This record gives sequence, C-alpha cells and structure tokens, in this order.
Amino acid sequence: MKLKQKELKKTMRGIFAGACLLAIGSAVVFAVGTETEMKAYAAEWQQAENGDWTYAEDEGSHATGWQKIDGVWYYLEPETGVWNSHPALDQTSVCYLVENAVNRQGWFNRKISEDVVLHYRVDSSSQYRYTVVLQEEDRPDEIGSTLKTFEVDKRTGTAKDESTKIVLNLYE
Repeated sequence: MKLKQKELKKTMRGIFAGACLLAIGSAVVFAVGTETEMKAYAAEWQQAENGDWTYAEDEGSHATGWQKIDGVWYYLEPETGVWNSHPALDQTSVCYLVENAVNRQGWFNRKISEDVVLHYRVDSSSQYRYTVVLQEEDRPDEIGSTLKTFEVDKRTGTAKDESTKIVLNLYE
C-alpha cells in the first residue's frame, strides 16, 4: 500500500506531535514527582505549641478514644485527639484506669502463659463507687477465677485492693 507524500507527512507530523506530548508529559510528571515531598509516618506522640499531646498513627491521622499504646491505656478526645490525663470515671474508663494502676504496681507482669488473658470488668456500681474485678480467662470466651477485686472511689479517683487494702491512684 502506497501512501501519498502529503498523507505521509501528515502521519509523520501526528507521530512526532504524539511523541513530543508524551515526552513533555513525562517531564512534567518527573518534575512534579521530584518537587513533591513524600512523607513517611511512624506512630508517635506529638506535642502542640500549647502543650497538648496527641498520638499520630502510622498514616499521619490522630488517634482518638481509648488507645493502648506501649501497654498503657490513654484517652484521646474524640473530636481533637488530645490526650485527657483525667477522663471522667464511667464503666469503660474505670476498667482501663484500674488496669494501668495494676500494671504500674507490677502485679501480674509475670509470664504465666501466652494463653492467659486477663479481664477487667465492673461488677457493681453506686453513686460514689465502682467495684471492678480482675478475672482470668480459663478457656477461650470462658471467664474463670477472680484474681483481685477493687473498690473504686469516684470522688478521689482511687482503687482499693480488697485483699491487701493497698490503695492505687488511677490518675498517677
């Protein structure tokens, strides 16, 4: 098949124009790519100028709600992600705070077994007190023996171990 010289020139111009556009487009992508800074995030605590602490997650967003970070429970405000070191005591927060206090004492830090799971739960509550029990899971989804019982005073933010009478500060 023979192309006329006019058609050949037109085809060649089209190929050349396409190649130029491709080259320009590649150069633009390269230039933009080299100018754009890629951020690598690692989960970390960050302090704002006003002194507030937040926890940035791996992808850069701020964690919120109750978060266990390096084995410690923290309450991060849902709207802002700012750490609240003295959250109000309710049936959820009291369990996390008692767990933190028990861990600070070093109780139950011994290696029992990989299969042992500890549960903190509110057994009862009144106007001024919560009773929190620490129980061991014997089998998956089966709670076994009670290891400790704590009387938590809502007014003082303290938990008294009923067996030893040791008083733990929940906000320490």
